[in-house]
Amino acid sequence: MLMTPQHCKAARILLQLSPEMLAGYSGVSTDMVVSYEEQLTDVPRSIIESIHVALEYAGIQFLKIDDDALCIVRLRSNNSANSTSQLLSDKTLNSNYPDQHLWDNS
Repeated sequence: MLMTPQHCKAARILLQLSPEMLAGYSGVSTDMVVSYEEQLTDVPRSIIESIHVALEYAGIQFLKIDDDALCIVRLRSNNSANSTSQLLSDKTLNSNYPDQHLWDNS
């Protein structure tokens, strides 16, 4: 199941990230993050996947709870001294997961 714009915005807010921060961590433009969250334009699936990977790396888990719904869970960091921004800035996420497929199309 594909992450919806509402899931994206809720997860970003749970992590206390600005659209600019999420854009930087996911390797996409701020305009793409805002366009997706606000449903201003169609955003390519590859952009959504890059954002999804960044959110998961920061500690968000998307759980499929039935055929038509996702639940968002923020996981605690093993090291409470690490902030979300420190965790995310450790890697350039987009280049580390170029071929990762995050959703089951069934």
